[in-house]
Amino acid sequence: MKRLISILLLTVLVASMLMLSSCDIFGGGKTNNTGSNTYTFEAEYIDLSGVQGAGESSSQGGVQMIYGNGESDKSKGWSEGYYVAYTYVANLKLDFNFNSDADAKATVIVRLGSELGNLMLTTDLFEVQLNGETVPYSSLSLNGGTSLEDIKFYDLVVNTNANVKAGENTLSLIVRDNKLVAGERVGAPCVDCVKITTSANLTWTPKLDNPDNRGNTDLD
Repeated sequence: MKRLISILLLTVLVASMLMLSSCDIFGGGKTNNTGSNTYTFEAEYIDLSGVQGAGESSSQGGVQMIYGNGESDKSKGWSEGYYVAYTYVANLKLDFNFNSDADAKATVIVRLGSELGNLMLTTDLFEVQLNGETVPYSSLSLNGGTSLEDIKFYDLVVNTNANVKAGENTLSLIVRDNKLVAGERVGAPCVDCVKITTSANLTWTPKLDNPDNRGNTDLD
């Protein structure tokens, strides 16, 4: 009997650990010890229609900007095994649309990586907006790689005092005109996901079929 109870307790403990460590791409947040929730919004599941990007040697648009093979690439630290690349275009904008059940303070985190070596981002190079207003930050530092295959992503805190509003919200990542590529051309980080920590309840509708639609030029 004691052995059975021990097994049951161990099973409950393992299940609880798995629940706490998981990311819910549908907006069901992960509760922390302050009573807030952290919500993860995957870049590859946003609406990419009409977005035209470019990389160091090629251009891609729409869902073709998604890089990665899903499950087999999760071990590289790419959330859900994908990310959005080809971001080297001035004024390129990625919109993360979500809903909130209340007005609330929020911490905004961006998960970024670089194939351009080390990057130091500031708001005049890479702007973060929430509902059309700039989310201020001093700088974001990235340790970069040299190719799309060896990118490592980092969670970078943009601001701990942002405001989400009841109803519809949009968090935007905007590449501003710069010379991050060899001091000559526009460059930018690649985007894995964004995270928002808040006491409000957030929801969104991810476009889960985006990766499977790569190759469908009608969706660019």
